[in-house]
Amino acid sequence: MPKTIEAIQIGSYAPRDPATGDFLPSVPLYIEATERAQTSEAVLHREIAHIFAGKMRQYAEGCEMIGDKATADALRPDAEQPAEETAAPDKPRNKRGRPKK
Repeated sequence: MPKTIEAIQIGSYAPRDPATGDFLPSVPLYIEATERAQTSEAVLHREIAHIFAGKMRQYAEGCEMIGDKATADALRPDAEQPAEETAAPDKPRNKRGRPKK
């Protein structure tokens, strides 16, 4: 009886046709579902959700700034509260490079 291995899909890969340069059908990429991989997957999902929530908050605040209150209220789960009382957005990352003079 063959051993069954659980797998987690981590993405897909679509090679190009050498003759035309068009994409060929995509092929899923998998890794073995170890405890470490499953923990990493859960952390990754939380981090991505945090990033997307922050972007939606920025979008809702932008809609409110231009006067589109209906869209801003529909996007924000805490629509009954004004934008000033919501959680502060993530701090921007420090840019690398030469300091400005």
